[in-house]
Amino acid sequence: MARIGVNNNGEPIFSSMAISTVSWALGNCRENLSLDKLDIDNFEDDVRWLKQSLLEFNHGILSDSDSSHPNPLTGLDLLRILEIFVTWSKEWPGPVDQAFSKGPVLVIKAKAAKPRKQAQVRNKESSDRAVLEDSDETDEEEVDTHHQSDADIDILNSFYARDIAQVIRSVRQGSKAGLVSTYLSKPDIQKRVDLYTPKGLQKILEGLEPSRLPSAHWPADPLHAMSLMQQFALNTLLGPLREGNIFSVNGPPGTGKTTLLRDIFSELMTRRARVLSRLARAKDAFQRKTKVEFDNGQETSFLNLLNDDLIGYEMVVVSSNNAAVENLSKDIPKASAIGEFWRSQENDTSISYLQQIAYNIASRRSDGKYEKLKPDDVPWGLFAATLGRSQNRRHFQSGLQFDGTPSSKSQERKLPPNYDPDLQQSIWNWRKRHKSISFETAKQAFIKADKAVAERIADLENYKKLHTSGSNISEKDFCLSLQKAFDIATQVYENALMELRSIEHKLNQTEAQLNTLAQREELILSSSPRGFFEKIFKKHEKKKCDKALLDIRNLKEGELKKIYDLRNRLEDAKSKLATTKSSVTTTRDNLAAGRILWREKQDELRKFRELFPSLRFPLNEADLEQDNWQTDGLWYDANLNRLRSELFAAALTLHEEWLYEVTQNNGGFGGNIVAITKLLGGGRLTNPKEDAPPIWQSLFMVVPVISSTFASIATQFRDLGESSLGWLFVDEAGQAIPQAAVGALWRSKHAVVVGDPMQIEPVFTVPPKLVSLLAQHSGVDSPDPEVPVFSPSHTSVQVLADRINATGAYIENNGTELWVGCPLRVHRRCADPMFSIANAIAYSGKMVFHGYNKPESRLPPASSFNLGQSSWITLGGSASYHQVVTEQIHFTLKAVREILHLTDSLPDFYIISPFRRIKDALIETLGDLENWKLGDSNYLPKTALMKWCRERIGTVHTFQGKEESTVLMVLGCDEKTAGAAQWAASKPNLLNVALTRAKHRFFMIGDPVIWGGLPHFTVASEQNMPRITPEEFMRRIEIACEKEDEG
Repeated sequence: MARIGVNNNGEPIFSSMAISTVSWALGNCRENLSLDKLDIDNFEDDVRWLKQSLLEFNHGILSDSDSSHPNPLTGLDLLRILEIFVTWSKEWPGPVDQAFSKGPVLVIKAKAAKPRKQAQVRNKESSDRAVLEDSDETDEEEVDTHHQSDADIDILNSFYARDIAQVIRSVRQGSKAGLVSTYLSKPDIQKRVDLYTPKGLQKILEGLEPSRLPSAHWPADPLHAMSLMQQFALNTLLGPLREGNIFSVNGPPGTGKTTLLRDIFSELMTRRARVLSRLARAKDAFQRKTKVEFDNGQETSFLNLLNDDLIGYEMVVVSSNNAAVENLSKDIPKASAIGEFWRSQENDTSISYLQQIAYNIASRRSDGKYEKLKPDDVPWGLFAATLGRSQNRRHFQSGLQFDGTPSSKSQERKLPPNYDPDLQQSIWNWRKRHKSISFETAKQAFIKADKAVAERIADLENYKKLHTSGSNISEKDFCLSLQKAFDIATQVYENALMELRSIEHKLNQTEAQLNTLAQREELILSSSPRGFFEKIFKKHEKKKCDKALLDIRNLKEGELKKIYDLRNRLEDAKSKLATTKSSVTTTRDNLAAGRILWREKQDELRKFRELFPSLRFPLNEADLEQDNWQTDGLWYDANLNRLRSELFAAALTLHEEWLYEVTQNNGGFGGNIVAITKLLGGGRLTNPKEDAPPIWQSLFMVVPVISSTFASIATQFRDLGESSLGWLFVDEAGQAIPQAAVGALWRSKHAVVVGDPMQIEPVFTVPPKLVSLLAQHSGVDSPDPEVPVFSPSHTSVQVLADRINATGAYIENNGTELWVGCPLRVHRRCADPMFSIANAIAYSGKMVFHGYNKPESRLPPASSFNLGQSSWITLGGSASYHQVVTEQIHFTLKAVREILHLTDSLPDFYIISPFRRIKDALIETLGDLENWKLGDSNYLPKTALMKWCRERIGTVHTFQGKEESTVLMVLGCDEKTAGAAQWAASKPNLLNVALTRAKHRFFMIGDPVIWGGLPHFTVASEQNMPRITPEEFMRRIEIACEKEDEG
């Protein structure tokens, strides 16, 4: 129902109170016999009544006591408090004074704690401000009691209710709810492009254009290429940006999700550096100064607001899996996250960013002492921070603000152990000791590096255009169309010339004929009678001559017409000949120019081939399906990778030099740092809506990436509103219940959701029938087929993000098609048979093994603990308790104990099970020292054994996101509990996750009769996983341990 903290004197701390919505909901349902009052507004109305009632109670006990002495709660006080809670929740059958007769109603848990303040203020106005350093955690997020506002009461069983209510209110007030609106929108199925189809392959090819390549690259080994789908996802999600965009990535195990995220982080950091590089001076990053107040004006800071173009690059990583999100943010700043190319033999990195501050935070403990870090754990920079819960925030704040430097000269020689003032510094000491190269120098270096990358990408784009434009062919083929045009023009010219000559010939013949007729006419005229008498006496001859003349003249007229026509035709032929001759000249010149162009392009191609000697080109889109292209990607260039990483390094240096200059006196950012430390330390802003965003924006200028669990988002970012953060990255989204992401999405402009619906699904314990009733009451239960998708009983953050991402693929899932987001396909973790089985049962065979051309890479490495081929250890038995088969538990103990006996160390195994009760039985049995007596040897240290059990034994859910060389899976179940086995095998998810935890070897311990014929387990056939006896496995252990000793 509720939890209340007390101070060391047993006095109540109502500001640390947490209440349950379940008891309130049950009471209201019982009283009203309906769900009508179950909304956040009614809940908060009743909370206000509760707070007022507790305040009056508190004032009452204070007025009745001597303020100079402690006044612990009495048994009667506890009953009065209980009565207030019962009245509030309406959830108690019978009178309160009879409560104890029905069982315990109050549980007192003593917890050692150090007061944050030496004196506890005890008066009516501020007694409930007393706080403890440590307080009980409510699942993932502990109650943040430090400076907790009077308006906040923690909810025991919901981390998301207030954020969801806040989004609902914002929508009622006219807001579009940003990414939440996108998240819940109906997908346009027609716009989907299945990347496994020819159309999808064409989209992939277009998306991989060199011009779309991000300019920055994480400092990994330049020789390591991103896989084709990693690069496509990166290019696509970092392409033309618009607010309200959610991009989902389907990341099966071992396909490089972390690698992808690192490159996104690098690019966004570099884009902000590009903004800094446009500043004339470091302090030009600010637009104006403002005053911020904490704790109702008790403390103030002066804050310089960042320019608008420096805002929007904030990066927040969230997950429901606390280990996953902390691993990401804790591992990124470690030296081991930097490729060996960028590290010296001493493990120092050539890339750094606020390294001394990062070292200080990583090695400083909450008590101010320092621990020695392993070489791989030494941070290269303050690139990411694990915040979220208040304990993490205060730890970060402490390391940022304080270090081991003595506060006075008298303490100069009293440095804490493992503290080196040259290596570990607070931000205040860093700004004094940093060896600056100046903001201007860093800016010019960044501009130069940016230009080098841009030029290399431009060369790559030009090379691609040259290659795909047909330049990579012979001169004959390149000039084929030009040659054809010249040949046609020549033929036309020759035809025109022949036609002209034919006309000239005919014209000459006709003119000759006309001359002949003229001569005949003259002859007739000369022989024709001319005088008067001749015409009279030679009439007959006269008529004959006249007729001959008429005939001749008619013939002449005909020939004259022919000549006229031929002369016209001759002019046309001459004109046509001139035109065709011009065409011949033009096409000849074009052909000559084409040949010159081909030679020039060959020179360019030779230059580009020398510039990019290892670059290859696919013949067509279909080639992209081949393993080599999937693994090696397109447009890979080691020199470009190096330049892009150098650009990222220059971006880090530019940020560092900017921070150095603006944290100096009158630099403009010192007040921002003060405000950051106050906020992270628990200070409450007087005007949070106005002042919180610029303080968080200032923090992201110092540390680009911040991680949190979903459970902590509402508390950590309580004062941030809609679209106030730049980028949200959801990791292991397939494990997250859909409502968990609402607050984080609402506060973000862009979201990248990474996960896999074929791994562990969300754990949601609310009965489906209740969910259905609540849906009906809310008016969202309808025939629309989309509605069930939103039920938290059936979906996850990943599934909802996938459904609205038009760039993805359909995969087979238990006989149906499942749409997933942009799929990563190249697997780099597991050897066979784990890879092949997981690929078959969960990914329709679409995953690609990274060592496509190295068959030996599918086998465990020789250096691994060699227990032989992955196998199914056939061991049945009767279930003694639920799914627990005692023989399997004892065999697991025997195997681990034998390894300890032979090697003097506990094995680096994971021991997992589908069932919690088997996990409990394993921990109980293996954690019992009585089971570890080995002849005359001593017991194992209890602490070491229990630490090993906690870290190495668990359910499949426990180990998602982790990996180990060898995994043992204890199946359990017998004929009577076969239903549990059928449930575990009903989907591929459990087996998929279990298999892919093992990098080298996987052993199932169970009864093949029970499990072997079940869905998905059938793929683990004798061919893939040979059946062996427990005795055979023990022999393998003995042989493996002997080889270890020899090695």
